[in-house]
Amino acid sequence: MNGQTPLLSIRDLVIELGGRRLVDVTDLSVARGEIVGLVGESGAGKSLLLSSILGLTPANASISGSILFDGVELRGAPERLLREVRGRRIAVVLQAARAALTPTLKAGTWIERALVLHRVPAAERRERIDHALEAVRLDPALMDRYPHQLSGGEAQRVAVALAVALNAELVLADEATSALDVTVQAEVAELFRDLRAREGTSLLIVSHDLALVAGLADRIDIIAEGSIVERGGPSVLSDPKHEVTHELVAANPTLERAREIAG
Repeated sequence: MNGQTPLLSIRDLVIELGGRRLVDVTDLSVARGEIVGLVGESGAGKSLLLSSILGLTPANASISGSILFDGVELRGAPERLLREVRGRRIAVVLQAARAALTPTLKAGTWIERALVLHRVPAAERRERIDHALEAVRLDPALMDRYPHQLSGGEAQRVAVALAVALNAELVLADEATSALDVTVQAEVAELFRDLRAREGTSLLIVSHDLALVAGLADRIDIIAEGSIVERGGPSVLSDPKHEVTHELVAANPTLERAREIAG
């Protein structure tokens, strides 16, 4: 990370629910302009960890530790501060982006309403939307469509376009390609790569898709039973040390698609 302070820094984070420790992460960070992959089996704690960054853990969960974003502590932060961060500075791209859109709003209206909510001046909105559509290579004509009229890949592009329009510094991608076919997965992966290159955006990509993560991430963290058990560059998947990583790789007998994603 070249000695720079990480954009996101998680330390000694413990989340317990119903007497069970579901997350126990000593150290996880994302530098500015970095893509970090978080890989693990279903139930390993990936999505709960992402939710904790935005202060969206279950109300009856016990949480301790530190979640610093750009030097500001998010854990236990007042709702006012979290509202400022959610969406505007930290954006989320979910597995079913189409379902995340408001079904009664056209895509363009959905993006504009979000800009209004985050108090973007009217004079800037059109410029920001035009820039975002260009950044994600999305036909402006699609802004007049409702979510059910968009393909899965188009809906993902709309979600990422909102992140660009809001100038989000960090994108949390939670299984963002798992509902898409292989061709569209590669297109969304290229979109994430462009987002980093063009906008300087950091990404934390949560996935069980080893090929996707190996083709995109600068660093990869392996999570099992809520804890990071191994980390390293993409080579951590070709030369795993921990038993859990071995098992994940064995369950994905080929990572050749990573080369396609990597371009």
